Amino acid sequence: MSTALLLPCYSATCRQAARAISQHYSEALRPAGIEGTHFTLTALVRSFPGSTASEIGARMVMDKTTLTRTLRLMEAAQLISWRPGQDRREKRWTLTEHGEAVYQRAYPLWEQVQRDMRQAFGEDVLAAWQGQTFQLAATLANSASLGHADRTP
Repeated sequence: MSTALLLPCYSATCRQAARAISQHYSEALRPAGIEGTHFTLTALVRSFPGSTASEIGARMVMDKTTLTRTLRLMEAAQLISWRPGQDRREKRWTLTEHGEAVYQRAYPLWEQVQRDMRQAFGEDVLAAWQGQTFQLAATLANSASLGHADRTP
């Protein structure tokens, strides 16, 4: 039985869902030796080799501090490496051979979790949830505010 509490705050509810889903995926990916968040970033870097941290952050809607910390952890784990861009301060991230091997081990585990989620919740429910959640994230990421800057306390 769940002891989760339905909170009145939209942000808190999203964070509850994100934590629960992340924990579920991380548990499933553990045999491959990778966390869920690292798997997602590995897949992204694999799909867009040579991306900068800014490009990765924009695609993932991650703040710079969290992303930088995560990229450093992934670099230390030898999943990714960087090369300088045209501007020497710019880092262009790519998957290492080790990162590719881990990804190949993790991908079937990820696919199984995806199937399990579809079986548990239904394709239609997940597609609607994913579409609505993405729209919410994209709208908020692309807008400076929802009008709260104009409000006075």
